[in-house]
Amino acid sequence: MILNFSVQNFGPVKENQILSFEADSSTHLEDQYVITTQSGIRVLKLGLIYGANASGKTLSFGLLIF
Repeated sequence: MILNFSVQNFGPVKENQILSFEADSSTHLEDQYVITTQSGIRVLKLGLIYGANASGKTLSFGLLIF
């Protein structure tokens, strides 16, 4: 399970970018989008990547597969 993923200085991505699946302390829509692991970590069921054209969104998926 991936909880955090970061990339920097790769392709069009210059600044450090972090994709985190750890949920914050908010309880809004918790039943629909948050799972609590046996060790007590609150993990999101989904994540979103959005941004301008040519900003590295597709590259992020390629790096996750790598």
